Amino acid sequence: MKDEEFPAARRLIRRVFLRDVAPLFSRKGVATFMAFLRSGALRERLRRDLFALVARDAGRIVGVVAVRDASHVSLLFVTPSMRGRGVAGTLVEKARAICLRRRPRLAAMTVNASPNAVVAYERMGFERLGRLRVKNGIGFIPMRFTIRAGR
Repeated sequence: MKDEEFPAARRLIRRVFLRDVAPLFSRKGVATFMAFLRSGALRERLRRDLFALVARDAGRIVGVVAVRDASHVSLLFVTPSMRGRGVAGTLVEKARAICLRRRPRLAAMTVNASPNAVVAYERMGFERLGRLRVKNGIGFIPMRFTIRAGR
């Protein structure tokens, strides 16, 4: 993600989060996520330990993925009108390729999926590692994508 894409990507994340994910979280969870999304906090993480990719359609950003430590999907948001078109899967696949370039011996990628995203991650090849957990008010299902030889 280029610096100039950050504001539009952040707006997409915020809009989709408030519409689809926030209703599943406690007030504390929403506040925790919104603090992470604050412009300065997210920008600092992007400089330090995250990389992000965007998907575009007709010039506008329609999807965002951010990966921490070249192994953990921290954010994955796709605008509702583009769901079911492979945007999320393509973003994750491109992110996986970057992770493997940065960490050639990477054995797995992980994600803490919001409950409403578990099925989408399963379609991408992730598997559940356990039941619903809650941390700082954010409910999630831990998941893993095992990287096999030749992938």
